[in-house]
Amino acid sequence: MKLRTSARRRSLGNVRFIGELYKLRMLTPKIMDECVKMLISSREEESLECLCKLLSTIGQQLEVNIKDLAEQNRAKKINPQPGKWTADPKFMTNTFNKLKELSNDKSLSSRIRFALLVSTGFLGCFIIETLIF
Repeated sequence: MKLRTSARRRSLGNVRFIGELYKLRMLTPKIMDECVKMLISSREEESLECLCKLLSTIGQQLEVNIKDLAEQNRAKKINPQPGKWTADPKFMTNTFNKLKELSNDKSLSSRIRFALLVSTGFLGCFIIETLIF
């Protein structure tokens, strides 16, 4: 149990470190896109927890950067090429939709489902709506 907790902590620390490297522009949006896709496709609880941590660290900046890249490509009239990465302006929307979908997966622990809801911002909207009404 102690080894598992230690490994989990180390994984979360590594993900946070990767996020900080991105914020310092030492990693590219393409790399972060691949990290997010890898973590979300795993469907393991540890990976999803790391994804939530990564998105809390860089989500807003990643969304802005990818949208800016997509807009630059559109302005330059660069068409996507098969097999080559291009910025998808709907990347974060698609990611959050997948997280919302996963938050309804009863095979995941309630702790992870809750973390997914927090990451999508859905939980915040629900709490505010509950408090107001």
